[in-house]
Amino acid sequence: MVTGALRFLVVDPSVSVALVGFTSEREVDEAVAAADLAEAASAERAAALREHVERSFDEVCTGCGYCLPCPADIPIPRFLDVFNLRLLGGDDAELQARFRWHWAVNQDLVSACTDCGDCEARCTQHLPIRERLRALPVPRRVP
Repeated sequence: MVTGALRFLVVDPSVSVALVGFTSEREVDEAVAAADLAEAASAERAAALREHVERSFDEVCTGCGYCLPCPADIPIPRFLDVFNLRLLGGDDAELQARFRWHWAVNQDLVSACTDCGDCEARCTQHLPIRERLRALPVPRRVP
């Protein structure tokens, strides 16, 4: 992912500087190799990528946080980040891993939703937040 982002920046003539954080010499070598291999996408490829992004990301929550505060203290942007993964093709196991390892958030918090709709009234993207919260996977219980 990082190498792809670097290649994207290197071929853009309007970008003259990219600040990249490195923690090892290996990462520097990988960045140099990515820049060396970078080449601009054809006009057709660029158009196809643009269409894919517009089609796939139109309904993605941006995590702006305008939906907050939630009266039930649900961290809505974190939950919607997990739902974004579903929109992009993630299965229930991947979603549960995102809850556990990326956000370290208790999935049971979703049951605290009072269905008040405050979040949807504040959402600038007009996303169906309550519906998305209900669509998230229920954690698997081990007896």
